[in-house]
Formats: sequence, C-alpha cells, structure tokens
Amino acid sequence: MAGKTDKELLFVLAGGENDYNPEALQAAKDEYAKRSIPEGALDFVKESYQLNKQIEENNTKAKNETVNLILWLKIATISGLILFAIIASILKL
Repeated sequence: MAGKTDKELLFVLAGGENDYNPEALQAAKDEYAKRSIPEGALDFVKESYQLNKQIEENNTKAKNETVNLILWLKIATISGLILFAIIASILKL
C-alpha cells in the first residue's frame, strides 16, 4: 500500500470491505495512519463511494425495468396481432 497515492489509498479504504482481503485492508489502514491525510478526507471519499455505488445500482435497476417494459410491450403487440388474426379468420375479414 505504500506505493499508492493518497487518493488511491482513500479509495481502497472507502470500498475495501467488498474489494480487498482483510490483510490488504489492514495494510491500507496502517499506511493511512502513517500519512498526514487531512481529517475528513476518508469520510468524504466513503460518502462519495456510497453515492456512486447507489447511483450504479439505480441505473442497473432502471435498465432492467426498461428491458422488462420493452419485452411486455412486444408480447402485448404480438398477442394483439394474434388475437386480431383469430377474430379476422372467424369473421372472415
């Protein structure tokens, strides 16, 4: 972790539980303690990390909902065409 910039180190600590093993995370914490990084920087980066993660999750959810809507519209259109064909054949249109 000593080779990482302050910014990289902060990002490791912000999202570390999910992306790094416990030993690497502890090494990042130890390195953070050695450096004179301004107070509040880690909290700020953690908040930013969480907001970005939430935005990504919301975007993924919105994309999935859009795909589901498009599929339902296609199914409804095809069903309508099939129903129209059945009625037309019954009424001999």
